[in-house]
Amino acid sequence: MPGMRRTLHYAKNTILWAAAIAGGWLLLSRLWFAGVAGLVFIAYLISLVLHPRTRCWDCGGSGRHQAALFRYADRACTTCGGQSRHRRWGVRVIGAGRQVRAERAAARARQRPHRPQ
Repeated sequence: MPGMRRTLHYAKNTILWAAAIAGGWLLLSRLWFAGVAGLVFIAYLISLVLHPRTRCWDCGGSGRHQAALFRYADRACTTCGGQSRHRRWGVRVIGAGRQVRAERAAARARQRPHRPQ
């Protein structure tokens, strides 16, 4: 029986080590996934800061809405108000009611005394 006890001991240790290694790989894969997801989220936030606006989906970025019958006639797009750009979804959620960096820079540029006309 001593040989059987030793065999069971080795089998138990092998199973425990296999479970520990499998658990470690599972934990590392989840940590790896969480790390990648975190990096993607940080990259998205940086993208929102650098590029807070997107083309208007209604007028295609022209700022004008073309008439259906008389193609030469147009008006200001009612979706974007003739501005041709919209704030991105993340900017609307995170920075609701606040100016973004580019809008603050444009406001400062308009206040300069010797700006180009």
